[in-house]
Amino acid sequence: MRVMMSKRMAWLAALALSLSAPLVTASEAVVETLEDYFMMAGPTGGSLGPEQIPAEEWASFVVVDTRSAARYAAGAIPNALHIEWREVLSRQDELPTEKPLLLYCDTGVLSAQAMMALKLVGFENAKVLRGGYAAWVAEQAKR
Repeated sequence: MRVMMSKRMAWLAALALSLSAPLVTASEAVVETLEDYFMMAGPTGGSLGPEQIPAEEWASFVVVDTRSAARYAAGAIPNALHIEWREVLSRQDELPTEKPLLLYCDTGVLSAQAMMALKLVGFENAKVLRGGYAAWVAEQAKR
């Protein structure tokens, strides 16, 4: 009984020790990307408002609608590529690295997650449309 108990205690101690160590060590690039994502500091950060993009400059972006297929079908920014936010990594080969990407969803929350994932795998050209589709629609009504 004593031997069995000490083996169990040793196993639990080893388990506790392994759980206290970090599972993954973050690289400097990952930490920097996450810091940039959390800051979202205007045009040099991770987001642009539709009012910051002159009408003639929209064509310079590859606009990516990260909403569901149903939301995309109900209305989208013209010429937007549809890649649901959950699929951006599995479909990253469809995205250019040499042209700026502008991702949007309904509000900016899910597209921000997609942007962060893309930045973590090297897409420095990705930004989020702040306010999402609703903000774009409101801005179009003003123009």
